[in-house]
Amino acid sequence: MGNTIEASGTTSSSSSSSSATTSRFTRSVFAAATVNAPSDLSSDDSSLPNRDAVDISSYQSWMTQGDFNSLKSSGVKTIVIKLTEGTSYKNPYAAQFISYAKNAGLNIAAYHYATFGTTYTSQTDADNAAVAEANYFANTAKELGLPSSTVMIEDAEEGGLPYWDWTEASLKFSAQLRSNGFTSPKYYTSKSWATDGYQMEPSKLGAKNIWVAQYLYGKPSASNLQNTSYGAWQYSSQMYFTNISQSKPVDVSVDYSNFFTSENSNPYEPDQKTGPSVNYQAQVQNDGWQPYVYDGETAGTTGRSLRMEALKVNVTPPAGMDGGVQYSAQVQNIGWQSSVSNGETAGTVGQSLEMEAVKFNLTGTMADNYDIYYRVQVRNYGWLDWAKNGEIAGTVGMGYRMEAVQIVLVPKGGAAPGGTSVTYLDGAPTVAYTAHVQNIGWQSAVMNGATAGTIDQSLRMEALKANLSGIPANLTGGITYGAHVQNIGWQSDVSDGSVIGTTGQGLQIEALKFGLTGQLAQYYDIYYRSQIQNEGWLGWTNNLQSSGSQGKGLRLEAVQVVIVPKGTGAPGNTANSFVQN
Repeated sequence: MGNTIEASGTTSSSSSSSSATTSRFTRSVFAAATVNAPSDLSSDDSSLPNRDAVDISSYQSWMTQGDFNSLKSSGVKTIVIKLTEGTSYKNPYAAQFISYAKNAGLNIAAYHYATFGTTYTSQTDADNAAVAEANYFANTAKELGLPSSTVMIEDAEEGGLPYWDWTEASLKFSAQLRSNGFTSPKYYTSKSWATDGYQMEPSKLGAKNIWVAQYLYGKPSASNLQNTSYGAWQYSSQMYFTNISQSKPVDVSVDYSNFFTSENSNPYEPDQKTGPSVNYQAQVQNDGWQPYVYDGETAGTTGRSLRMEALKVNVTPPAGMDGGVQYSAQVQNIGWQSSVSNGETAGTVGQSLEMEAVKFNLTGTMADNYDIYYRVQVRNYGWLDWAKNGEIAGTVGMGYRMEAVQIVLVPKGGAAPGGTSVTYLDGAPTVAYTAHVQNIGWQSAVMNGATAGTIDQSLRMEALKANLSGIPANLTGGITYGAHVQNIGWQSDVSDGSVIGTTGQGLQIEALKFGLTGQLAQYYDIYYRSQIQNEGWLGWTNNLQSSGSQGKGLRLEAVQVVIVPKGTGAPGNTANSFVQN
């Protein structure tokens, strides 16, 4: 971090890495590539942002106890000390710095320079390296006597891998720190990296868990603070403090959210914020409990295909109001659970069961003055629309996992954060279809995959009609279908109970196709297969693709049709679904 150049010959006694015996330029390239040239700053300048934290490495080996005392008297609250790099380097001055900081009454945080972005070419290798580096960092912190509440920071700046490797590996790194007992893993990176779609994605890591570096042209100002959506901002590497033993600059940061301080640094406990505010915490497959997020941020995961298993939610009323939040979850194999409230756990822990839907209500005078809006990301569908005040968000009866949730408070009657059309899905519509068959006429309707027509009777299907029932009330759309008929060819498509084919003309249907319309097509697939003369049952196909035959003069004798949630897949084999000359 900053201009933290590790001095030659500063390896610990336990380090055997040859790279640790040479100069270690841990951020010189990073700083030049991602920030503007900083101006020299003075700690006496009251117009600057707060000097809440200073980070140091062995490059600051010149610092004395008196220097730490001077930092404290200049308003510094936290010393962030480099402990480790990779899996072979330990800062030989770390123990001395920790002692000086304790004696000066400074809070202590620690950082590790991550190298799992340098040489690995696969996600698995990067993840394994991240776990190994987290273990090395944690073991070193324990050797140095740092408590489990210490803020443990991954310094992410070493280029080499695509952004998804960095973000995913960083999640593995922080999870491994937690498994070692450290409850406050966080991240440091540049502003250019801390953007969704780049190396360190705030939507996955949590913006308030990120300490971002950005040095501005000219002089930063306390009246125009930057990067306030993050946990902390490192705004200069050129801060000169008065009354210290050498006139050398150090890195300095402003803390926006008690990012560094041990008394309120545990992201697994909610921060005390000024109301109105909502905080929530998700338990996720493989990750366990994630840090709390706030006011519309994402809890859970996106793009990782992991189930959300449990959730805790709290609200903070504004001054003069009371109330809280009640919520319940629809859980795999269980159904809707009883409501819980105010930080209690909805869902399950340790049972590997997915949450499928949620609903939230405010209580007390909060309910009179605010609406609670929420939306969920669901397997195969992505983000559904925003529900509010006890409405269902997610899916019911479809076996689709919830993967993420966002929650926000809006003044009563205010505009929703986004669309409110499709907030939940409840099973699939029922498709009913009726065949007109040679020598038989119109048969009774069948539905949901049952057979219409005849089998092993050598009778042609001549006409067909279909309709839907049980369409979710919040969805638009219907069914459309068409037929290829002997001597006629493809007829125009019809919909919702209309007849395709012919009656009284002795003409055989040779092929069929079915599709969904409106929003139904977005959330469901319609699958179907045909039995045809000489061939028997063909494979399944879907969504207006042809089923049957064309140009071969083969009669279609039977059909099966079913609607399934989008992405579920075919009911059976899909090979050879249509034959033609």
